Amino acid sequence: MMKRILRGAGALALLVATGAPALGQVPFTPRALGMAGAYLGLARGQEALFLNPANLALPDGPRWSVGLLQFSAASSLLGPGFTDVWDMTQADKETPARRQELLDLVPAQGTEIEYDVRAPLFVLQNGGFSFGIGYGATGQHTVGKDIADLLINGYEDGRTDYSVGNTAGSRLTYWDAAVGYGHRFGALSLGVTGHYIRGGSAQHSRMFEPKVDVENRDISVEYLSVLAHGGNGYTVDVGAALQPMKSLTVSAAVENAASEMKWSDDLLVRDLVLDRADFDNFDVLNLKQKYDATEQPLDPSAITPRIYDTAQGLYDGGYFPAVAKVGLDWHPLGRTHLDVGYEKQMTDGSLAGRWKQTASVGVQERLPIITVRAGYATDLDASSLLSAGISLGPLELDVAKLDDGTWLGNPRNGWIGSFGLSVGTPRFGR
Repeated sequence: MMKRILRGAGALALLVATGAPALGQVPFTPRALGMAGAYLGLARGQEALFLNPANLALPDGPRWSVGLLQFSAASSLLGPGFTDVWDMTQADKETPARRQELLDLVPAQGTEIEYDVRAPLFVLQNGGFSFGIGYGATGQHTVGKDIADLLINGYEDGRTDYSVGNTAGSRLTYWDAAVGYGHRFGALSLGVTGHYIRGGSAQHSRMFEPKVDVENRDISVEYLSVLAHGGNGYTVDVGAALQPMKSLTVSAAVENAASEMKWSDDLLVRDLVLDRADFDNFDVLNLKQKYDATEQPLDPSAITPRIYDTAQGLYDGGYFPAVAKVGLDWHPLGRTHLDVGYEKQMTDGSLAGRWKQTASVGVQERLPIITVRAGYATDLDASSLLSAGISLGPLELDVAKLDDGTWLGNPRNGWIGSFGLSVGTPRFGR
């Protein structure tokens, strides 16, 4: 079963799911996702570190809190649904009619998968001080329709017009060590969070046009990647929060108000050639091993036109844009929270989400045993997100359905899931 799951994940992105613009929008904490991002005014304790450090100093926050293994992941597909992709990974078991149906789901310009991962793995808060370590990744890969045909049906004898289309992708990953502090001045709280960013990898991948050997009934397709490991940078978040009354919190922040990111200049290359046997008996685990084994340092004197073309824009978008955010939390009945939020991306950069602006509303209700929440967000254009979640003791579980608009008339849909553990002293209204 595990091998089948991994085969499915690999087929989504051919060999690796590798990407540029992140999905909109993946919050940093499970509860924020459950309220569709309308959480800036409600975040307290360890949750405030990555949202608004000023909230660390609010009087209704916990004395201490800990967040563990918080993980949010989003994925969207253009054209086919996720169940259809699963069937594509086992196309050899499908009927000819079903294989044709699967191929028909792939748009003429090809399909695309995008993913975004944000994971504050450990966050500790004590009073107005908080420290945390997190991981982030964003990726995208397109697969041309003819390549999808090869994956579904294998090589067709005598056919010579296969095209890779726009089969290409990129990936950015990083680690984030954050320290935040908030201080209260009467009803007003101010805060700042500093982030040290350690680059994981930056990667561009591309497939080149196939070569067909009609006489030997074979096909060969080159899949090339240029990548860099490592890099260093920083970002600084600033925030303010106001509580004119116990039942009302107004919170505002500028994420990445100052930032800088420098990726490694030491480039590497991976180069794998797929043939008919690879397509007819597609095994992503085996191909991934062969692909990884080809990695070697890039010799500047041996740069080919293909390597040059693949490396173009390797670091494009590999930095953190400034994002202005404002939120309001109102809990008139103590156990019920009504929240609204708005955020807008002020500068360029891919490491904060694709949506340039987001408006969101959310509600949370604390019941005797569990806490439930729901929310709705929109980019004020064609994309929207509908979410829900629960808390059961320290366990947080949240999910959202993403309708991310269309591209050339084809729908782009996806899901966001989040879970984590959160413990701390009780606080007002929770």
